[in-house]
Amino acid sequence: MVEADNKRAVFRCSVNIPNAYIRWLWNGVPVEEAKPRHISLRTRRQKLVVRISRKEKHHSHSPSKNDHFQCIAYHQGRALVSRPAKLIVGELQPFPSANDVTLSVIAGNTAVIPCVPPHGIPQVITEFTFNDTKIELSGRHQRQPSGDLQIFDAQLVDSGTYRCSAYNPLTQQCVEASYQVFLTVTNETSPIPPSFIVTPNISTSVVLGGNVTLECVAVGVPPPNITWLKKYGQLHKHSSSQIGGNLLLLAVRREDEGMYTCLASNGVGPEATWVTSLEVNEVPLIINPPESQEIEEGKSLTLKCGTKGQPKPSVSWLHDGIRVIKDQWVTLKG
Repeated sequence: MVEADNKRAVFRCSVNIPNAYIRWLWNGVPVEEAKPRHISLRTRRQKLVVRISRKEKHHSHSPSKNDHFQCIAYHQGRALVSRPAKLIVGELQPFPSANDVTLSVIAGNTAVIPCVPPHGIPQVITEFTFNDTKIELSGRHQRQPSGDLQIFDAQLVDSGTYRCSAYNPLTQQCVEASYQVFLTVTNETSPIPPSFIVTPNISTSVVLGGNVTLECVAVGVPPPNITWLKKYGQLHKHSSSQIGGNLLLLAVRREDEGMYTCLASNGVGPEATWVTSLEVNEVPLIINPPESQEIEEGKSLTLKCGTKGQPKPSVSWLHDGIRVIKDQWVTLKG
């Protein structure tokens, strides 16, 4: 359980043995031996108080997403270690300064209002205004994971001034971009072959079981049709859908990994194609835990730990809750 405000967080640890001795760890290191630069730590038996100085609060040394805290309960020669807990300190930085953007799109195509959100913890949500009125995101107006706003089937009435802002759902802070986007929607009847204005990254990673959107926008006259193809496989209709030109994959499976092609065609000139790869990562999992053993004092002991995950997990060991540092008398396998 964590109680947090702008400067302080309190972790609590409780055990069902009243006289158990409790010790605290920061990143596997006993708190009394730890010397973190970005936070101060103080223990009060069943509590760990974490303080963040005003100077460090928005500094590059503020709590890392990899920082973790644990308590150890000792009783009669045995040790019980808690699961790791993490401290998340909400943050929202301002937008970097940028010049105004002027865009033009032909009616019937998809207009893309760019918005690169600033750094935030947790990840911020982009919002948009049109001529100083907040846009309700539904129907033709869709926010993308990149932060951009896509306006499907752009109409002349969509011409105007757009501005994006970033909202932090944890701190409930909101910052507005310093620049504006001026969009002009025009009519055009002369045939224009398809071309991309938004393409997915060359490679995209997603955690097994997660969702991912591959963004793809093409323009032309007439407005091009976009289809998605998977190399050496098929798109599963129950777990994939297309919104505009964007491909949404739900509950990604291992077999979803591979090469995908975004294809845009309108009968004018050659088709436009863009190829991207999807990599499916897997959270680390211990599949063969070490077995308890009894040996004579002074003899060697080898413990093995079988894991799986993608990328290959790195393995660390704890002895009575304290991280083991590999040296001349420790053999680590796993």
